[in-house]
Amino acid sequence: MKKETKRYFLIEYIGVRKMNFNTKAELDAYLEIVRKYNNRKTPDFIVGNMIAQIEDGKYVLYYHIYKKLLEKNTISVIDNYTSKFDERGLIIDLYDEILTGNEEKNNQKKSYYPDINIAYFEDKNLNERDEVIRRIKYIPVLYKEDKKYLDESYVDKCLDYHAVNCDYNFFKKMVDTYRFNRSCDDILDELNRIIDVSQNQGYDPRYMAIYAKRLYRRLIYEREKDGSIIRLSDGSYQKSRRRQRDFGFFIKNYNSTIIKSPTSYAYLNNDTKFNEMQLIREEALKRKKRLR
Repeated sequence: MKKETKRYFLIEYIGVRKMNFNTKAELDAYLEIVRKYNNRKTPDFIVGNMIAQIEDGKYVLYYHIYKKLLEKNTISVIDNYTSKFDERGLIIDLYDEILTGNEEKNNQKKSYYPDINIAYFEDKNLNERDEVIRRIKYIPVLYKEDKKYLDESYVDKCLDYHAVNCDYNFFKKMVDTYRFNRSCDDILDELNRIIDVSQNQGYDPRYMAIYAKRLYRRLIYEREKDGSIIRLSDGSYQKSRRRQRDFGFFIKNYNSTIIKSPTSYAYLNNDTKFNEMQLIREEALKRKKRLR
C-alpha cells in the first residue's frame, strides 16, 4: 500500500513584498535565510514565488507571504478538516488565525473573506534561482458541498449527463486537460475519436461517457511499477486522493461556467429524473436517424 508522502499547507495569502540589495552576495544570503525558514518543521509563515531581478543597478527581490493556518500535512487530513465547513464556516473556525483585513474583521466579521487556499511547493524550479525561487502552487479547498466530487457514482452521473446532452466541449476540455498523462494515451485517443464521430457522424454520444469513466478509473487507482492496481488489506483498490479530487474539480469548474447544468447531488441521484432525461435524448436520436 502506498502512503501519502506529499505534504500541503492550508494558507492565507498575505501579499507581496519588495526588498533591495546592493550586491548579489547580499541577495543570496537572504535567500538562504528564507530557505532555512521555510524548511523549519513549524514555520508560522511561508515565503515563496520569489522573483529576483536588477533594477537601477540594485538587486531587487519580490516575494509573496502566506500565513500558515494548519500544520503541514497530507491532502486527506486537510480535506477531512475543511470538508466539515462551507467557506464562511471555515473562515469563522480559523478566525483567530487570520491576519488580513483586521479593520474589516473587527467591524464586519460576517462578511469578510480572506484569500484561503491549499498550497504546496513545486520543486521543479529550484535550480532556476535567478528567475523563480520556491514557486508555490495552489489547489482548491474542499468544502462540505464539494464532497460529492469524491463520490464515484456522482462523477459517473455527471459524465452521463454531459454525454446524453451532447456536450462535446466538456469532453474536448477533458482530453486537453489530461493529454499530458502518458499512461492514458490510449483512452484519450479513443475518447477523442468518439467525440469526433458523435459530433459529425451521428455516433451514439453515450460512448463518450463510457470512455470518460475508463479515464477516471485509470487516473484515480494507485498502481505498482508493473501497472497492476494496488489493493488494500480489505481487498478494495487504493485510490489517489489528489487525482480523484482533481477530476472532481474539473467537473465542478466546468459546470460553474455554464448557465444550466442540473448536476446537483440530489438531482443526479434521482433515478426517475435521470432516466427521463436519457429517454428524451434517445427519442431525439431516433428522430434524427429517421430524417436522414
